[in-house]
Amino acid sequence: MSALDRQVGGDHYKHFKIQPWEFAEKNGLSFTEGNIVKYICRYKRKGGKQDLEKIKHYVDMLIELHYPDEVDSDTNQDNRDKSCLKSLLGKRIRIKLTNGVVISGGTLTDLDKDYVSISFNGIEQTLDLNDIAELTIICAGDNNGKTQI
Repeated sequence: MSALDRQVGGDHYKHFKIQPWEFAEKNGLSFTEGNIVKYICRYKRKGGKQDLEKIKHYVDMLIELHYPDEVDSDTNQDNRDKSCLKSLLGKRIRIKLTNGVVISGGTLTDLDKDYVSISFNGIEQTLDLNDIAELTIICAGDNNGKTQI
């Protein structure tokens, strides 16, 4: 079976005539726009309210990116503080948890003040930031291809 014909980690997309990833790919959507499609498609069958919160988060990001002069000034400072970290979405990461467990090879898909979401081979995992001791972005460049934050 082709990787394009199977879903890893559930069946919450199987009932759609077109998969969210396929819609995003064929319509040239950005990572952020594609995630909005993904979460709106799956919230009733998988993530519920948290998926809807993620949609709001991604829409807020798009508004800030495309209409920065129209963003509410009360939220501007907090959003600027996060903008550097938001630019890391889609990057490969290595995480060391406070219990010593190391998770490597996932992709950073979401980041909030309380949690980080990582995709491992299409399976989404959300971790509480309090459980993370160290987060390393794996990229080309100095420091052996790693940037620790």
